[in-house]
Amino acid sequence: MNKSTAAFSMILILGIIVSLFTTAENLGDRFTAITSRVFAQDLSQDYEQLRKSVDAPGHLPFLAEFGEEHDIRDFKAEITASIDSGFYSRAQKLYFDSEYKEIRYTIDGTIPEADSLLYDDSKGIEINESTFLCVCAVDGDKLSDIVFFSYVIFKDATDYHYAYGYNSLDNDEKYIYTKIYEAAKNFTPTISFGSQNLTNSKVQKILFCVNYDNPLMFQVPLLSLNCNGSNDNITSLTLGFDFKESDVKYYEKKTKERVDQILQKADGSYTLMDYLVQVHNEILYNCKYSDTMDKTGDYEAFGVLVDKVGVCESYSRAFQYICQRIGVENLLIIGESQGIGHMWNMISIDNQWYHMDLTWDDGTLKSEIYYDYFNFNDEMMKKENARSVYPMIDDTDTSRKLYTEFNYYPIPEARDDYYVFENYYSQESYY
Repeated sequence: MNKSTAAFSMILILGIIVSLFTTAENLGDRFTAITSRVFAQDLSQDYEQLRKSVDAPGHLPFLAEFGEEHDIRDFKAEITASIDSGFYSRAQKLYFDSEYKEIRYTIDGTIPEADSLLYDDSKGIEINESTFLCVCAVDGDKLSDIVFFSYVIFKDATDYHYAYGYNSLDNDEKYIYTKIYEAAKNFTPTISFGSQNLTNSKVQKILFCVNYDNPLMFQVPLLSLNCNGSNDNITSLTLGFDFKESDVKYYEKKTKERVDQILQKADGSYTLMDYLVQVHNEILYNCKYSDTMDKTGDYEAFGVLVDKVGVCESYSRAFQYICQRIGVENLLIIGESQGIGHMWNMISIDNQWYHMDLTWDDGTLKSEIYYDYFNFNDEMMKKENARSVYPMIDDTDTSRKLYTEFNYYPIPEARDDYYVFENYYSQESYY
């Protein structure tokens, strides 16, 4: 699998940087800032609480352990559910099928008794969050054995308040992030900051965070080419959008439709790893690496998802967006692979970080995919000695000439090996 042509897209902006401090004339503050009250509410949100509220668990919520005395009660009953236990990308309505008319159940993993919740076949049961159902049939004064059903309903985490880059910033930087985000979202090119003592590198860091956090905001550029103020006090900037608004809406719509198809195929997976494998495979079986790097979506999420072709950045942003849709904490990471600029992902499962590189798992043939780079850790990366992570942005580092040779938020350590693909699936029992 030859990826020597995987020149990282952002290297293409060499030569543009010379114009970085071109003064924009007649800059007016056309940006309508969010109110102080709303912004204060945004900053008051606890990231850990937000993360926990959407974080996808690694396994189904089997919360109870029953002793042998509950394994066999008065009689056995065949009770089947209309949907299998598993992980789902959207809320589900469940129905039971049984020869017994009276069915009792609990949704908190406790033992169902004769006075537990009564199943109503005309209404079914709404499953819109992680739920562990314990179900039994009732026949007169007798209770059947317990039947178990377990579900995880993913929560959408595409809001930037959940994003890794945004939450790596301090409050002042989050304020600038929000202004840039809202301006880009509304295609308002000019953004005024006033006197914020913003250095050029800080503006650049925040702009990269906005770009890296939001894989469907195709219009967000990687560089601010027109800045007002001095190098140590940027007062405003003008964004040059990468896509027209009509194109963004079109590609966003098509990307979401394709991701809905992928999630639907993965729905019902028995573990989060199973789900991610399905996503991984569905992406890779249906795209190819772009050797020409001249397609519209080569560097965007819609490249490999909609146009079926893209480079490493496209693979990474596509997988990032899907992770956001299912509440898997993630980030984009840049560095080098075999001496060439490269982008890949990091994801968090059960509070442990892993590297994930779909580009290098994609084989030359359409049916050829690998799992060598499906959840690897720092130790494995060092042993391979084929890739390295770029450092955090540093004004004093004169050895690096490009903004694309830095990361713009702290890169977490990946030390665990439980969810490394080979380790996980070589275990006798992994759920």
